[in-house]
Amino acid sequence: MGVVWWAQVDEDAVYVDAANEFWGLAFGVLADGRPSATLIGPSLEPRELHLVAGERGWGVELSAHVFVRQLDKRLLLGEMHDLPTDGRWFELAGVRLRFLMSTPWRVSSRRCSDRASSPRTRASRRRCADNWRRSPDAVCTATS
Repeated sequence: MGVVWWAQVDEDAVYVDAANEFWGLAFGVLADGRPSATLIGPSLEPRELHLVAGERGWGVELSAHVFVRQLDKRLLLGEMHDLPTDGRWFELAGVRLRFLMSTPWRVSSRRCSDRASSPRTRASRRRCADNWRRSPDAVCTATS
């Protein structure tokens, strides 16, 4: 994981997302209160994201070498796909994953490497990665 980010939109705006090789997952609550989950592919060109006042979200940016079984990243190039979710779980590549956090946007926006000095944080990230490798029903979580 490269970056954990969060955002709360105070006013309608357009954000230009620079082209990059990273891909990721974003989760949040739309302005109308519905939960959202999005798979974000790498991009060759900048893309405009239209933000609506009242939206809240958080996400993770994954390095180019990270992969998910049964998910062809080449098909994600320049794409953003909504994922099925009810705010307690989401589905990725045919696997249903659940959240353990009631307020996922309370995640630190600092780069993970900035917190590398904390043994507790390192252990938590290792446990999450180990769970993902061991089980297709792994639990996705983030630490504050």
